[in-house]
Amino acid sequence: MIHNLTLHYFKKTIYIPTVTKTGKITGSIERWEAHKKGILHKAFSIALFYEDQIYLQVRKHPVFDGIVDVTASSHPEMKEGTMEDENDAVIRCLKREWRRSVAKSQLHDIGSVYYRSKDPKSEYIEHEYCTFYSAEIEHEIKPDLAFAYGFIQVDNEYLKKNPSSFNLAAWVKTALREKLL
Repeated sequence: MIHNLTLHYFKKTIYIPTVTKTGKITGSIERWEAHKKGILHKAFSIALFYEDQIYLQVRKHPVFDGIVDVTASSHPEMKEGTMEDENDAVIRCLKREWRRSVAKSQLHDIGSVYYRSKDPKSEYIEHEYCTFYSAEIEHEIKPDLAFAYGFIQVDNEYLKKNPSSFNLAAWVKTALREKLL
């Protein structure tokens, strides 16, 4: 069940970039329209690491609710026909979902994946060109439980060798197959 504190965020009208399969921006679309119609759009995911362990989030979200994600995933926003700086969007997402700030200099672009996946529990479809970022952090953290059911802190090598041990999101499975994580 989605927490009441998150309803404002999920009800907010946000425009996100539509893209080609290689990530070239082609326009913008309201985020829920994109997910209902399966329109290809831009996304990002961030994997935070602490002492060789990756933080995984158990999503509390209208799309792929209860699925295990990397630390956080979202979309850059379109404002006045231009996509915002994606690093700024990643930082905003971490502040919202983990109450954690990182410096732009800590973010590392580790590659992008293209995928399409229908949410088995809802009408929504994720059809994304998703760029993955990583960052090392110096202290343990916990998510804002308004946006997550919980988290898993796991050795990254274990995750790579045992992905089927987790109910992973399609974009995370794709990133593991393509050896981004």
